[in-house]
Amino acid sequence: KVMGAFRERVLKLLVATDVAARGIDVKDITHVINYELPDDTEVYTHRSGRTGRAGRSGLCVSIVTPKEMYRLKQIERLVGTRFHRMDIPSGKDVCRKQFFHFTDKLLQADITHGEYETYVPMLREKFQDVSKEEILKRVAALEFDRFLRYYENASDLNLSGAQGQGRAEGKGSREGRGNRQQGSGDTSVSSGNS
Repeated sequence: KVMGAFRERVLKLLVATDVAARGIDVKDITHVINYELPDDTEVYTHRSGRTGRAGRSGLCVSIVTPKEMYRLKQIERLVGTRFHRMDIPSGKDVCRKQFFHFTDKLLQADITHGEYETYVPMLREKFQDVSKEEILKRVAALEFDRFLRYYENASDLNLSGAQGQGRAEGKGSREGRGNRQQGSGDTSVSSGNS
């Protein structure tokens, strides 16, 4: 039922295990996101091969912990390509993106219809002694104080220094992977284009 909805484009996002992913036969998949790398490197090529079929382009993003870096190198050798390392956005980056998303929505708001016209004279009177800059600051403060407080002390999730270089312990076993449920360890995002 779910797979049918995905094939018919009713669902735009599908989360699947390796077992379920083997049965996916859907055309025009543009993105595959690997939450963790498969133990078998050949499974990676099968999984990421869902993108970029029939001459189309696609993107495969892999979220990789330091202990999975050796496996990423194995996959690079197997598929004959180098992955592009991308940093995970910082809290400030997320706030900046949210801020610009909000300002874009504000600028694109449809002001041609609505009952708010009757309130414009009252608003003009209420704000007559407030500068444009102060109004902008107050709107930003109302909208973003919540985000700023949340991300103020957010830790950097990116690999630092020499982490992720060389072989990791626990090769070939799930025990060697970072504990994703508890959020321990640093993480890197790697992507490959199909």
